[in-house]
Amino acid sequence: APITSAQKNTLPPASPPEECISLLRGLMSVELRVQLFAKAKELALQSAITVTLKPEDEVILCEDFLERYLFEACPPLRALKGSAYLAVNDEYALPEQELRLRASDDLALIPPISGG
Repeated sequence: APITSAQKNTLPPASPPEECISLLRGLMSVELRVQLFAKAKELALQSAITVTLKPEDEVILCEDFLERYLFEACPPLRALKGSAYLAVNDEYALPEQELRLRASDDLALIPPISGG
């Protein structure tokens, strides 16, 4: 049955599109698992760290991802700042490189390797 004019007055107002988009973004947080190797694994006392990427960081610089997410989640890893590399799907990411990360991405923190 069609909505009468009396019923229209009882319906909640429609949400503005911005509110809907913001709500959807909040539901679209991405969980990322970062594998740790060598010195990173020793510092973190674990082989992987899971972080939740905020929707507003859908596109983020590699160095910002490391600082805001990885080093924030595990402060001892800050000892590797400037020397470790983030690998995304088996390719090194440069610090100033823009990343579009997805839950399906294979991430790893690769510290400098020493030995001979």
